Amino acid sequence: MVHTLQVTLTGSAQKITANNIDAYALTFQNNAAGAMRVGDSTVTTTKGYALAASSTWNVPLTKPTQLSSFYVIGTATQLLDVTYDDGGL
Repeated sequence: MVHTLQVTLTGSAQKITANNIDAYALTFQNNAAGAMRVGDSTVTTTKGYALAASSTWNVPLTKPTQLSSFYVIGTATQLLDVTYDDGGL
């Protein structure tokens, strides 16, 4: 089943979600006017996958991946949409 989370950025590196959710397909969409970065717990403003303003990243997954393993950083109040398929669970 497909779900969408909207994450409001805090200005510091933060988890996409604290919940242990398996994603079988995953897309990040930057809904902000500025860039942000997505990555693991070491993401910074210069390290991680760069999402330009209004851009989308379809993450290539080869196996189910925990959403809680992804982090994002950007300017406080920016919005990130996370759309994922939980495999019908």
